[in-house]
Amino acid sequence: MPKVTLNTWMISDTHFGHSNIVEYCNRPKNHDALMIKNWFNIVGVNDPLLHLGDIAVWYGADQKQWEQKVRKLPGKKKMIIGNHDERSSSFYRGLGFGILKPFKAILDDVVFLFSHYPEFYFQGCGWDTNIHGHSHTHKKKHWSNHHINISIEHMNYKPVRLKDIIDV
Repeated sequence: MPKVTLNTWMISDTHFGHSNIVEYCNRPKNHDALMIKNWFNIVGVNDPLLHLGDIAVWYGADQKQWEQKVRKLPGKKKMIIGNHDERSSSFYRGLGFGILKPFKAILDDVVFLFSHYPEFYFQGCGWDTNIHGHSHTHKKKHWSNHHINISIEHMNYKPVRLKDIIDV
């Protein structure tokens, strides 16, 4: 089980280089620059960072530019593959990310499930709170009292620390 602490930075659904997402998710036109600026301003090179998927759009003329920008983003980066992360694991490792499958972590007797997709909750499922991305603005920030959607649109276009989004 990967180590997650209350100080772990998290982010999801950055979709760097995806111009159509401005319309799809009502993002500001400068969303890429805003996310990069915020990331550099708050995440240190040795800070743990968990990306819950959909890092960038890896097609088009700007692909190499995005590879360079993502590679330079600070932090000890780990990621869970999202539905738009269609490249190989070695590609993402080359950008400085360790690759994880959805996983559970226990903090203060609460079992958190970290995933790209929101997971269906039922009593006895083995986790208390699902921290996820994927749904952007198409669903509210909290689907239920068992979900926290950290899609970037809900996080003011910046990484957030786990302790800042849960009740501790």
